[in-house]
Amino acid sequence: MNSVSLPIVLKYEDENARFECVVDKGVFPEDALQYGKNLTLKPGDGFRWYPDFNERTKYAYVDVFLKTEDNIIGYAVIEIYPYHIYSDGHVCDYRARFLKSIIFPKIDGKYQNITKEYVQAAIEEVKNKYQGKEDL
Repeated sequence: MNSVSLPIVLKYEDENARFECVVDKGVFPEDALQYGKNLTLKPGDGFRWYPDFNERTKYAYVDVFLKTEDNIIGYAVIEIYPYHIYSDGHVCDYRARFLKSIIFPKIDGKYQNITKEYVQAAIEEVKNKYQGKEDL
């Protein structure tokens, strides 16, 4: 099975924070029999990714929302890209890279009011800027 074989581990110093991850193509294996497009992780946990066998996935993007309680305190964009492609166009291996990672600092001891719409727009801007570029 072609995949990112080592887990991608997400870290943050507040153990009460949570990473909400969404992938556009392919899936996260939840266990041996279940797969999903959404995953919630605590700091220090990792995830694996598998391509969708019904499509020829070249690039996939993982949107990561870092949250504590109801506050969005950061985000990241991870690109999963082909590392080895056979001559017939079939992807053999994938790698992953962080395209952007942002933490919104507290101001006067309070979390900023960051909306999901704002973060989604920022994530889309990152994807549009880097999508499919080999050299970053």
